[in-house]
Amino acid sequence: MKFLIEQLTLINFKGIRELVINFNHWTNVYGANEAGKTTIQDAFRWLLFGKDSTDRTDFQIKTVDSRGKVIPKIEHEVSARCIVDGEVVTLKKVLREKWQKKRSALEPEFTGNENLFFWNDVPLKESEYQKKIGEMIKENIFKLITNPLYYNSLKWQDRRQVLMGIAGEINDNDVANGDTAFEQLLATLGRKTLEEFKKETAANKKRIKDQLDTIPTRIDEANRSLPDPVDFPALEKQLKQLQEDLQVIDAGLQNEAEQAKQTNNIIADKIRQRGELQNQVLAIEHKIRSEINTARANRESLIASKKRELRNLQDEAQNNAGLITRTNAAIETLEKEREELGAKWEVVNKEEFQFTDVFQFDENKCVCPTCKQRLPTDTIESSRKQLEENFNANREKLRAEFNTSKVNRIKVITDRGFAIAGEVESLKKKLASLGDEKANQAKITDLQSEISSLELTHTSLNESEATEVTTALTTNAQILELNKKASDLQSEIDALKTPNSKTQDELRERKANLATHIDTINKQLAVKDQITRTKQRIADLEAEEKKLAQQIADLEGTEFTIQRFTKAKIDALEERINGRFKYVKFKMFEEQINGTEVETCETTYKGVPFSDLNNAGKVWAGIDIINTLSQHYNVSAPIFLDNREGVTAIPDTEAQLINLIVSASDKKLRIEALEMQEAV
Repeated sequence: MKFLIEQLTLINFKGIRELVINFNHWTNVYGANEAGKTTIQDAFRWLLFGKDSTDRTDFQIKTVDSRGKVIPKIEHEVSARCIVDGEVVTLKKVLREKWQKKRSALEPEFTGNENLFFWNDVPLKESEYQKKIGEMIKENIFKLITNPLYYNSLKWQDRRQVLMGIAGEINDNDVANGDTAFEQLLATLGRKTLEEFKKETAANKKRIKDQLDTIPTRIDEANRSLPDPVDFPALEKQLKQLQEDLQVIDAGLQNEAEQAKQTNNIIADKIRQRGELQNQVLAIEHKIRSEINTARANRESLIASKKRELRNLQDEAQNNAGLITRTNAAIETLEKEREELGAKWEVVNKEEFQFTDVFQFDENKCVCPTCKQRLPTDTIESSRKQLEENFNANREKLRAEFNTSKVNRIKVITDRGFAIAGEVESLKKKLASLGDEKANQAKITDLQSEISSLELTHTSLNESEATEVTTALTTNAQILELNKKASDLQSEIDALKTPNSKTQDELRERKANLATHIDTINKQLAVKDQITRTKQRIADLEAEEKKLAQQIADLEGTEFTIQRFTKAKIDALEERINGRFKYVKFKMFEEQINGTEVETCETTYKGVPFSDLNNAGKVWAGIDIINTLSQHYNVSAPIFLDNREGVTAIPDTEAQLINLIVSASDKKLRIEALEMQEAV
């Protein structure tokens, strides 16, 4: 479908009061900044899809006055006369304000906007109009083939999806054709995708490596991997019926020509022989890889052992250093306390009992409290003697208490001094038992040097292992001889194969379907045996450790084949996609540090990523993409090239071109419509 704009009319649209533009195959629109070039593109997008050139639906369409206020009660209109596959189609869309005068109101009030739609001057509902636009051209396709920058503005996932729609899927069997390893890989996949099988292989390898670390964990994993039981009697009954059906088909096949049977037997025998040869090749390859993997594992084990020994020595040295510091600090504290106790003992020992009070008796106070007369002399004397005796007794009591306290305090100080001496002696003995710190440090230094040397050797050997394995596999005389024999057998098998009769084909197809069904049921029934085997395997885990290295080597071989297959498929996909374009190329996958390929979609032009191109380069690349997409979708629509003044040349294209060119001297829009040959 070819879509051309012949004429576009704007009335009261985004500040343009009235503008009629007649287009040709190549149309230049000149104007200074803000003269309205982009408004032309906005108007056409709004007419078709109700959006502006930046994909907004809420942009300002109405005309405003000098104060920026919308001028009310005027209609805003865009119409276009288009040529669609040679047929004239006129489109028109009108934005109109709705005003309503309510009862008792003096003036009508604005109640909202409405859009009116016309197709060839026939009024349509919005849904009918949009349906006809969609039948003519889809919005997403319109954006892809009218804006050179739109495709590369999409998320990479969306860009990739567009390209995949152009290129189609790459068939795995086509990629594997002729490569025995690839064919075996696809046969192994079954119903899994390659990515699922890859994840499963990686998970199995990690699980096996984890098993090397701890056998108890392996036992726990085995317990958790026990499958749920199924209805085995029902499956066995179904299997019996299928096997009976298979016998009927086999009886039919037996009626075929004896020669075909003999030929098939010969072919089967040769296939078996070829399989045995291939198994021998795999066994040799496994042996070669196993020897190298075993040596690597031994080196890693030795380095790990030395590192554990180093950590033990470092921990011991650190603990001793902290203990020495704390012990010396404790001794210093005790010595200081002992000095303070000595000084305190001297002070206490020199203390003497001090009693400064003197007995005094005031005879003037010896009067009768009732009559106020002086008491008799003998009464006064008796009272004086009693008070003096009490005074002297109290003084002796205080002296005894002082002496007892002094003796007790001296004893406490002395006992603490002896205790401190014992503690200091014990701590000094503890220091003596901690060993020679310099000797320990020397051991640590020697061990660190040994570990560095081992790691350097290990790294060097690891770097050469890949080359060593490849060389060993490609030059092994036994492998070359076995592969030659297998190839010869395959040639003999191909020569023996003859076209089967229609009956044979039908019977064999039915037999294959039954065999597949039987195989599926057998796999389900195998769960019963799997439960038994898993339980037995728990008891055999201790003997399994030696086999794990070989299992890892097998999985690494599978991962290598997956990686080669993925790379081959990537190359085929990129070659198919890039073959559709004249100038641009696409990088569909990106290699990670670990060697894996992850999906991406990056456009390049002359080897430069699209994001790093200048504007002219981006336009050139964008038009090349539009040309291919237009051919793929079988749709051609007008291309709007903004900032065309900065692009001196563009690729050839069959699409209508509308160039928006900045021209400072053109304060008002100037239109130049040219035929393609004139523009060139």
